[in-house]
Amino acid sequence: MSTLLLLDFDCTITEGDTLPALADYCYSIHSDSLPSWAEVSKAYASDFAVHLPPFPNPASLQEEFKNIASRLSVERASVLRVEQVGLFRGVTAEGLRRAGREATSSGQVKIRNGVADCVKSVLSMGGAIGVVSVNWSTSWIKGCLEGGLDEGDVGEMRIVSNELCFGGDGVGTGDMERKWKNGEYGLEGLWTSKAKVRAIQEVWLYWLAEEGRRTVYVGDSPTDLEALFMTSIGIAIGNDTPGGVRGICMKHGQALKPIKDWSENGWDRRFWAEDFTSILESGVLEQKFMPH
Repeated sequence: MSTLLLLDFDCTITEGDTLPALADYCYSIHSDSLPSWAEVSKAYASDFAVHLPPFPNPASLQEEFKNIASRLSVERASVLRVEQVGLFRGVTAEGLRRAGREATSSGQVKIRNGVADCVKSVLSMGGAIGVVSVNWSTSWIKGCLEGGLDEGDVGEMRIVSNELCFGGDGVGTGDMERKWKNGEYGLEGLWTSKAKVRAIQEVWLYWLAEEGRRTVYVGDSPTDLEALFMTSIGIAIGNDTPGGVRGICMKHGQALKPIKDWSENGWDRRFWAEDFTSILESGVLEQKFMPH
């Protein structure tokens, strides 16, 4: 049975959030004055701070899932804000891809230890790799990966994320694509945990996971929480933060085991890992395990 390895991008494949680097590139092509990234970020933080989740004191993981999904209004407002200031206007898909390659090659964007080796290991065993991200640009993600990994391996990956809108001339209109159905807003981008769940289902269908591939998901943030529990094996990566995945799971009696314990506790399905090297060394990508 081969493995379908699904990876979040920002702060999972990469060591940190890449949106500031993406924004730097977009600002660099504008000669007109735009609100600063600091102003845009501050407005997002303000919206997040006043957002009221449906369950102020969540008593279960299901209530946590609903709280996280309820942030759609915050994410939607953020996208509308960036569209209105025109940050994406004038960019091209190739320009974003090239900027991503340069960001990784220069070290502005850093790929986590062990990612390249994990990717090669899964592909060498006949497995598949998917990247599922709420980042704003698939072209940017692909460029970053090409700058830090083997380009042939990147070509084997299926990347499911957002993308900017480009006109007939290939130049960005300033807007972001919306292709995910939502009852409240009609169509939305891949902005939330619920949209990420639907994206994973799309990847499953693409690779016919229901016919035998077992799925390993690796993510870092609460947006990944539901995905970690819907796949065969879920791994939270990196150091935990206040309100982070490991803390949420522990609060509800679902403490994650260190990935090094995989060989001793082969039937546990939720783990945490410091980096991808520890995931590879654990053998979890090679184990015979039940499919999703």
